[in-house]
Amino acid sequence: MRPCMEFVKEKFPDRLLIGAEIGVYNGGNALDILQSMPNVKLLYLIDPYEPYDEWQDRWKSGELGAKEAAESKLEPFKDRIQWIYKKTEDCDVFPHPLDFVYIDGNHAYEFVKKDIEFAMKVTYPGGVIGGHDYRRGVKRAVDEFININNIIYNIYLYTNTIPRVSSDWWFIRP
Repeated sequence: MRPCMEFVKEKFPDRLLIGAEIGVYNGGNALDILQSMPNVKLLYLIDPYEPYDEWQDRWKSGELGAKEAAESKLEPFKDRIQWIYKKTEDCDVFPHPLDFVYIDGNHAYEFVKKDIEFAMKVTYPGGVIGGHDYRRGVKRAVDEFININNIIYNIYLYTNTIPRVSSDWWFIRP
């Protein structure tokens, strides 16, 4: 499980949780969350599954087969998930505040900025907002947000596939 979600697991060990993942891709991270955290009673999976060019990397939401792979992989957890095939700016506010939001969608600055703003609206104070790939547009959006709002945050560098070094970031919503 990714470090941000390990933090969520340790912060809320005995509580039923409702959270969201923005940017589901092929469902690997959502699967880790659902398997490792049985106390997640509902996980919103937010991904429009539309191709985009803003982030020049091999992981693209609209990549052929990603949506089908995620749906198949997560089928055993259908009673604990709710799919939302939209961009965050098109999402309605949830009927209840979330305990956490994990952001790993489009990594272009403008999109990450919107995702953080969305997460602030739907996460209750004391909840966790975090994400993946603290670099490029993600780093810029996160740094800008935490500096403007004077928030203390965490960054964790790790090797998840050799030779790739990745990173997670997170903060507790004020």
